Amino acid sequence: MPLLFVEVFLHLVQTPLIHRSQGHHIFNFLVKLKFLIRFLFENVLCVGLI
Repeated sequence: MPLLFVEVFLHLVQTPLIHRSQGHHIFNFLVKLKFLIRFLFENVLCVGLI
């Protein structure tokens, strides 16, 4: 799980740099970040309940 988090995080960080020409890359980054945080939060909650 930590390795997956690192890979996704690096992907999210590199994406805006690669697609700098896109004007909405910041918005996409925030959307992905919000989804990632919600995904991790739900996983932590499930693991905590178990």
